[in-house]
Amino acid sequence: MAVRTEEIKRRRSRTASSWVDRHIRLLLVVPAVVLTEALQGDPRLPVAGLPDCMSVPWGDSPEPVQSLHNSVAGAMAGVASVLLEELELADKKNALPGELSRGMKQKLALCCALIHKPEVLLLDEPTTGVDVVSRKEFWDMLKKLKSQGITILVSTPYMDEANLCERIALIQKGRIMSVDTPENIIHAYPVKLFGARADDIYKLLKDFRKDPETESCYAFGEFLHITLKNHGGAALEILNRIATENKHSGIQIKEIEPGIEDSFIRLMNQNNESNNYSGTAK
Repeated sequence: MAVRTEEIKRRRSRTASSWVDRHIRLLLVVPAVVLTEALQGDPRLPVAGLPDCMSVPWGDSPEPVQSLHNSVAGAMAGVASVLLEELELADKKNALPGELSRGMKQKLALCCALIHKPEVLLLDEPTTGVDVVSRKEFWDMLKKLKSQGITILVSTPYMDEANLCERIALIQKGRIMSVDTPENIIHAYPVKLFGARADDIYKLLKDFRKDPETESCYAFGEFLHITLKNHGGAALEILNRIATENKHSGIQIKEIEPGIEDSFIRLMNQNNESNNYSGTAK
């Protein structure tokens, strides 16, 4: 999909919130990197994008991080200095970008995106491939940016990160399955969810899946997450019976609270069933 720079520029006088409301469908469809290219070169626009840091040829740059100061003029250089300090890059200003870790490269890319003080920030999977500590530091930075009034639209494959957002859209194959707050999406989970494990958890998975009482069963960490078709309030008894009849040992079964990932998996399965039904009907 092509995005015309002229069309985006024509709307730049609108406020950030209005811009997001009117263009939310466009933002969800067009990769952030495309919008970044369309917006490049005009610091007056209220939007900035952050593509995957590994798509930027940092290693080919002979200039140290300090060159960020030299790439902007006047007051902007002061902004760059403050950003380097806030993003904990000041001690790396003499390092070559190619020498930085992936997490540090993402911080540098974020610093570049924030130079012109955007009102809307688009982030395309900013923490993919980043270690756990760097992921937490990056999200702490996003919280600070949000407190400064910046609207942030971020795509992520990590459900724990989605849970940090005020409003999320669960998307599969380009289709929006649900848009709401994380709390409302979790509360909308329509059935009871159970966690189960045993000494042979792989065999337990197969035994639950082949039983006609089971609606869904999938691995989730050390437990299986299970829902039943019709249990009439006797779900725990049914699950224990299935496990016992299949001669399992070390059985642990309990009712658990669903999470964002459980909601996503359920919506995804419903979406697949709906598509299969539509294909059969045709």
